[in-house]
Amino acid sequence: MKKAFYQYFTIDTSRWFEERNVLLKSEADGRMFPVTDSSQTIIDCLMAEARVNNVQISINTEVSSLKPEAGKFLLELSDLRLLTSDFVCIACGGYNKASMFEWILQTGHTIEKPVPSLFTFNIPNHPLTQLMGIVVADAQVKIKDSKLMERGPILITHWG
Repeated sequence: MKKAFYQYFTIDTSRWFEERNVLLKSEADGRMFPVTDSSQTIIDCLMAEARVNNVQISINTEVSSLKPEAGKFLLELSDLRLLTSDFVCIACGGYNKASMFEWILQTGHTIEKPVPSLFTFNIPNHPLTQLMGIVVADAQVKIKDSKLMERGPILITHWG
């Protein structure tokens, strides 16, 4: 990703969305959101761009192996399908065990140790979800019976 980050900056991302009629706004802390305040705006934009560029999206599909082969990538899926690709973008956040990345290491890539980042609490059917849409600019969250605590902005959604 470093190469992409050196080539494309925040302004490039904003311009990319605006060229696709998605207007963005910047929060005081630098976070960017669509002016609609709806994540669906971003989802719709990305899905439309995928259609325009004939990007095949497979969900609920596990990659069993990924092998570089003759300048391309050969992907074997858990349902035994084989795919060949010129490029592969691996977005597999959420693994909390390094062993879950083993198949990526087998391609020759190195992996930085995963660390917690922006995250969500998925607590559907909890009374908290009745507050969906509420944003608190400066809140403190502590996980009961633990030392885990963080301070920062919070957005309450329909699932937590």
